[in-house]
Amino acid sequence: MHQKLSLEKARLESLPTILTKDYKDIEVIQQSNYHYSLNARSQKDQNEFTIKILDVQSEFYQKKDADKAKTLFLNEMLYYQKRFDTIIQGGIYTDGRKIAYVAKRDHLFFNGSNLHCSSQLDGLLKTVLEDSLFLIDQMGFPPLS
Repeated sequence: MHQKLSLEKARLESLPTILTKDYKDIEVIQQSNYHYSLNARSQKDQNEFTIKILDVQSEFYQKKDADKAKTLFLNEMLYYQKRFDTIIQGGIYTDGRKIAYVAKRDHLFFNGSNLHCSSQLDGLLKTVLEDSLFLIDQMGFPPLS
């Protein structure tokens, strides 16, 4: 069960304008320090989708490094698409500094079951190691000390 956050708290001003016209019943399902995951229903066909938006109001974006936040957001999108066969069905949208993409809602990763890769500890640890190496080697994150 997802806790529905208010539109103000969700900072939906980060959502590209066209998406507010094309989707309804928008609800926040996940929040990080630089993006939101939303469930929404298409006005066109009534199907449910997941929308990921870059939070341009976040402290990471505003006070640390906006370019790094945008780069991380886009790299994460491409990584999810490759790693989990996420289908970017609704497209990628930009509106000034706002960035969002729309994915099929029925994809397990976006439904909160991001451990679907493996139900066993060995598989989970392998996934964590691979993801950590990707962040360090490909995206330039410093190793944890």
